[in-house]
Amino acid sequence: MSDLLEQEEFEAHPMDEVITNLWIGNLSSAQDEETLKTHNIHSIVSAMRGKISIHEVRQPSDTGRT
Repeated sequence: MSDLLEQEEFEAHPMDEVITNLWIGNLSSAQDEETLKTHNIHSIVSAMRGKISIHEVRQPSDTGRT
């Protein structure tokens, strides 16, 4: 990884795997459910200011067993 940091130029993509199972990407990538499923991504951390909504939280249906 230090080699990458020392490079003057490198190609950035909408989403890159920086280490195994740790991705960094843009808002469009975070909103693309198919891409998230493809890469088995379940959690998103944002460093943006303010609160944003990326996906609805889907609650399991209550079948009267609670």
